[in-house]
Amino acid sequence: MGIVTKPSKRPGMSKHTVDGAAAAAQYYLDLYAYSLSSVTKRELVALADPDCIFCASVAKDVDERRKNGTHEVGGTMAYKDVVARKTTPTSYFVTLTARQSPSRTLDDSDRVVEDFPRTTDNDVSMVLHWVDDRWITRAVTIANSRPA
Repeated sequence: MGIVTKPSKRPGMSKHTVDGAAAAAQYYLDLYAYSLSSVTKRELVALADPDCIFCASVAKDVDERRKNGTHEVGGTMAYKDVVARKTTPTSYFVTLTARQSPSRTLDDSDRVVEDFPRTTDNDVSMVLHWVDDRWITRAVTIANSRPA
């Protein structure tokens, strides 16, 4: 379990297609784990609609971690059952299961503040919009989180 490295953009996510929406959704969730680990939110916020409640809560969590001197290790995700569908000419609804690896919250001295020892499967729904030739995350909902 270590610091999460900055993810690379996923192949196909630069396209305004169903596959592009699916790739963008996974990339956003990759950035979620990276942001909590690196305590930086720039890349995550760049993909977030200002009205996205989940996105704003993650950005606030990153700010609080920076202020408190904590960060995450572990928590990376793998995806299955990814389904994207077009709902309007520029909007897509994506559902997937994100398998999140165990993680820990550490302080600046690398002491464990909180431990999340289980791998979990999280049922995620997302709304993405294609705006100005790029993806924007409009909404994220985690409907169910269970031990994997």
